[in-house]
Amino acid sequence: MNSKQKILILGAGIAGMYAAERLAEDQDSEVTLLEATGHLGGRCFSFFDEKSGETIDNGQHLFAGAYSDFFDFLTRCDAMEKVNGFGELKIPFYSPAKGDEYNLNLGDGSKSSLLFGILGQSYFTLPERLKLLKTARKLISMKHVDSSKTVAGFLHESGQTELSMRAFWSPLTIAILNTSPLNAPLTLLASALRKMFSENSGRPLLMFPTTNYADLFANYCHIMASRHAKIEYQARVKRIIINDGLAQAVELENGDILHADIIVSALPYHALRKVLSDDILALPGFKNLMFYRDSQILSAYLWYDKPIKTPAMFAFLNSAIQWGFNRRRLQPSESKFRYPSSFAFTVSDADSLKDVNRYEIADLFSEILGDSMFEFKGLQPAHCRVIRSYKATFEAYPELEKYRIEQETEIPNFVLCGDWTQTGLPATIEGAARSGRLAVEVLQK
Repeated sequence: MNSKQKILILGAGIAGMYAAERLAEDQDSEVTLLEATGHLGGRCFSFFDEKSGETIDNGQHLFAGAYSDFFDFLTRCDAMEKVNGFGELKIPFYSPAKGDEYNLNLGDGSKSSLLFGILGQSYFTLPERLKLLKTARKLISMKHVDSSKTVAGFLHESGQTELSMRAFWSPLTIAILNTSPLNAPLTLLASALRKMFSENSGRPLLMFPTTNYADLFANYCHIMASRHAKIEYQARVKRIIINDGLAQAVELENGDILHADIIVSALPYHALRKVLSDDILALPGFKNLMFYRDSQILSAYLWYDKPIKTPAMFAFLNSAIQWGFNRRRLQPSESKFRYPSSFAFTVSDADSLKDVNRYEIADLFSEILGDSMFEFKGLQPAHCRVIRSYKATFEAYPELEKYRIEQETEIPNFVLCGDWTQTGLPATIEGAARSGRLAVEVLQK
């Protein structure tokens, strides 16, 4: 009697979870998912904040309605009922500079509603609106994009004004790519916008989890257990053993050696570099790992002793803060909270704040909020929690797109996945899920 094919998946982020769940469907496979931490989800994880008495995530995440692979994953995990949408999306922008506030209307997810929304932006002059409209339509319909161009270079060629760049394109680019338009590759912005507005299947443009990630992924463990797949936590990989052209085993930091017929690495690029030997890193398919650089995201949770009414989602211009979320509206609960108000704030491409401690963050954010929004005038948070993800995503730049690594490698039984692999998308949750699907497809050839 033949034994089952042993498959090891390294890393239980979205990419690894997706690949493991799909591969575990095969009854002839024995799947083991190894995770270095004590939780699922990779960067999409939850933890308990003792002072507030609430379980929070490592930052507020949003999902584009066109995240087809990620929503397929949630559907397979019976978790779609824990996701909601914004409907018609109107985002108020606030600013410490008075008179610089406006509402950005991105519509209901259809291409036509976005275009009508742009035309209705009285914040911009009519010529600016027409140029915004023309450029947005061009980006969404682009099939062939100059891979050497940055977003800023393309926008300047398109005649976008300084105001359009600052108040429309820059917030949009940083939110999608976690990179300034000056460095962001045009290819990725075009692919993301095309997916959002041309490939949406009727869902709202933006969606959000109505619960924390621990709850969102709660059913995943039951599904994996029903298929006799294993999830091993605190299983940190020390090295991947590759001999005679095949991936043969994984050595853990505790000294255990796990042999496998197939190894799928869903490790981040910086972690993968540490567990591969120098001779493997020198191979053509792996040497491009040297081109990846890190980009930081900072998230801050602020709690207040009094009720504060704001939109569910809002944004800022001329500010260190980029996006704000009213958690009491995004995650309503019948339970009584210790603090009546709770907000999450996000700063992408956050290297400028890397040396600012959490007390200074609380003071800085309070000053910005008080200057920008009447609701926060004179208020100080009762509690603040700052979460820094120093290696949240890879830094996107045009040259990197030529070097992003494919899921299929020169080693036939060793496959890669992760949002940093070549997916044609930015470092998003959808990119991670897509990479998991692509890795499975490689193994099923």
